[in-house]
This record gives sequence, C-alpha cells and structure tokens, in this order.
Amino acid sequence: MEEKLLHMLQDVGYTGPVLDSDKLSQALQGGAKSPDFTGLVAWFTEQLATFIDIDETVHATTSGDDASSFLLELSFFLKEIGCVNEKLMTGHVNQRLANESERAILIEFLVTELMAAKLLEVKCPKEEKQMEVTIDESDTARNLKNMLVTLKFQKPPDNITPALLFSRLQTKLSEELKTVPPDHLGKPLIDVELSAKQWEQLADLQKEMHEEYTIRREMLLKRLDVTVQSFLWSDRIKSQEAKVNSKYEEKRKTMKSEPKVSMADLLAARDDLAVIEKTSNASVRKNTRSKINSVIIGAVPDRGGRPYEQEPPPPEMPPWQKDRVQGPPSFRNRNIPDMDIESVIRIIGTQEVIKGALAVGVEETEDTGETLAEIIVRIMVKITVKVTARITIISSRSTLAKETLTGVIIAAGVTIIRTGERAAEEEVAEFRVDGTKVAIIAA
Repeated sequence: MEEKLLHMLQDVGYTGPVLDSDKLSQALQGGAKSPDFTGLVAWFTEQLATFIDIDETVHATTSGDDASSFLLELSFFLKEIGCVNEKLMTGHVNQRLANESERAILIEFLVTELMAAKLLEVKCPKEEKQMEVTIDESDTARNLKNMLVTLKFQKPPDNITPALLFSRLQTKLSEELKTVPPDHLGKPLIDVELSAKQWEQLADLQKEMHEEYTIRREMLLKRLDVTVQSFLWSDRIKSQEAKVNSKYEEKRKTMKSEPKVSMADLLAARDDLAVIEKTSNASVRKNTRSKINSVIIGAVPDRGGRPYEQEPPPPEMPPWQKDRVQGPPSFRNRNIPDMDIESVIRIIGTQEVIKGALAVGVEETEDTGETLAEIIVRIMVKITVKVTARITIISSRSTLAKETLTGVIIAAGVTIIRTGERAAEEEVAEFRVDGTKVAIIAA
C-alpha cells in the first residue's frame, strides 16, 4: 500500500519529505497528530485551489494539540469539493481517520481529485480564463473606480487629467448633496489638510492595525470553530451532526479573518463617528438583543452596598479618654480622671508655674525634701480626693498664668464652674497663684 501511495505522489508532482517510505509510514501511523501527514494534506488542498474555485483550505499543524482543528478544517474542505466517501464523511469529526487504512484512503482520494483537476485543465481549458487579465490596482484606484460607478459616471477618456477628473467629481457631488437634507451626511471627521509625512504615518498606522485585527479575528474564528466542535461531542447532537455542520458552514463562509477597513473609510468618516454610545443604549441594543440574553443574564437581585444606605459607625472615644482608671466620684457624680505624672508635667509646662500650682495644696514646699514628682503626686491626691470642691478663678493679671493654672486644675480632675466673679456658694479658701486669685468653694 505504501509503495502504491509513493508512486501516486510522484505522479502528481509532490516533492515533500513524505516521499521517503519511512516518513510516509510514520505519517500514516500518526495521522492528524503527525505534522508530516497534515502537511501532505495541506499541500493537496493548495494544489486543488489553483485548479478549482474553493473557499475552504486546510492548514498544516505543528503539534498533536491541533489535531481537532485539522480534522474540522478537513471536514469542511471535503464537503466543499463533494466527497461522498462514507469513511471520510460520516461519524464524529474527531473519530475520523482513526486508522491507517482510512488515512491511506484520504491520500488516494486527494491524489485522484488532483489528477482529475489537472486533466480537466488540459483537455477543457476555460476560454475566459485564458483571456483574463489581472490588474494589480491600488486601493486608491479601486476606491476611485467604485466612486465613479456609484455616481453613474460614464467611462472617462484615457487622456483626462487628474485635476479635470476631480473637478467633475466635485461638481457631481455638489449636485447630489443638494438632493439630501442639510445634516444628512454631517461634517467630515478629518477637516484639515494633511502633509505627505502625515499620510505616511497614517498608512503605517493603518497597516499595523490591519495586521493586529487580522490576528484578533483569526483567534475569534478559531475559538468559534472549537466552540461549535465542542457542541458536537454531546450524545444528543451526534444524530444531528450533519445538519449542524451544514448550518454552521453556511454562516462560516461569510466570516473572513482580514478586516475590510481601509484609508478610504477614514476619509469618508463623519463627525458622528466620534460619538461613543453606551452598549446599553436603545439604538445599540436593537441590533444586539436576542432571545438568549434573557437566559444567560436573568433578573439579578439587589445586593445593596450603597454607602448612603449604611448606618454610620458609632462615635469613637477621644484618645485622651481611652484606657483610664475610674476615680472617685465628684459632687456631680462625675468620675475624675487619673492623670499620670508625665501628663501633668507636660500640661504645666514651666517650673515657675509648677511652683505656683503647688501652692494650691501645699503650704510649705521648700524643706520637705520631696522630689518635684512626689510633690505633684501629693497635690493631685489632695485636690482630687480630699478636697471635693469646685474651684473658681476670680481674677488674673496674666492671661498666660490664668490659662496655665486652669489647665493644671482641669488635669487634677476638679470642675471649674466659671471665671471672673465670685461664686455664691460658701467659700472654703481663697489664695493667689502667680497673680491669679483662686477660690475653693465647698461642694
């Protein structure tokens, strides 16, 4: 069988690596997972495309992971050229070419098809094809021709100059624009004259984006092929595989990988192209709405999360009220905070004011032998515990001294009821501290 296939390949002009008997044997054993086998099939499809008008083609693979895509492309190709061999056209796509015998049948079929196409080309040449002249026209020439045909121009003479041609075009366009509403076309998106360098830059950008979106479209089409192929794996669809392939192939032929956007589209763009509409807009949704939307995206419950609907957090305690030990109650059943020595020293500030503040609770402070810290502690205890009273600051010659003393008294935990006048309650003691008159009123 292999010797027969080698002779047939030589007869049709194949010169690839599979002409070696060992290579051919390995290719038949590997099947769709063998790059040599898929390369041989791809060569046949390219040769047949030069003799018959077909749209489908088969690409060679580089690894066994692309076997499914190869079999799907081969299925479309065989169907287009009219293959009726049941071993090649029936069954699940991924289960075709399952053994060496079926792979050899495929090679024989492609060889006979290529031979028949070559014989028909020699014996029955198409006269119109022999007379066909292919013109490699540029995009500019093609667009200009389409414009003349659209405007129903007669064929211009061969000796017409570009200036005269465009002058007539402008006149014709002006006449046509008078027949449409004023804002029918809108304003051009590009309304400035570009330099030669800018045109070159635009051409480079157009080429780059053309290549980029060609790759994107190829990826999307490949994903579409694989998705449709995965649907065929279902047991419920196997009985309708031929119908599904027929319907899909009809739509798939119209999908091309290369975009058709050119420089002419940029020149023809109007200013409304710059308006970006939301995908949920009614004018957009009328073209994208389908019955499947209600199945995929159902009614979504409200999950909340709006900030204005949340309750505010509880107020935090001021930092100076945190971690304080509860002291003895005052005459108003208020807890007097317990201040540490460092806090008192920080509030009092200077040593002169400290000495004045000591006079509040100490009659003699010179000869006690106590340290300043011990004196402060003793005064704090006397004021906050033994003297449960309210202190009134009567008058002061120094605003700074008055404010400093006020801070010391508050730090000791005693309530100041008011300043500037004597209280009406019974007075216990009255003294001066650095020019500030202070009265201790009984609770």
